[in-house]
Amino acid sequence: MSASIIVRAKSQHETKARIIKEKLMRLEKYIGTLEKINDKWLQYIQQTPMSQR
Repeated sequence: MSASIIVRAKSQHETKARIIKEKLMRLEKYIGTLEKINDKWLQYIQQTPMSQR
């Protein structure tokens, strides 16, 4: 393999790894947001009287 092919493959691998890392960070943020919403919803439900549920 020539050096240029190796450099190109390495660059593509680094780009794909960066994109995957960014997507993972985004998913972690979404999961955190959903967890916060769920906690607030549970608090709200627990504070309402049984007759209003």
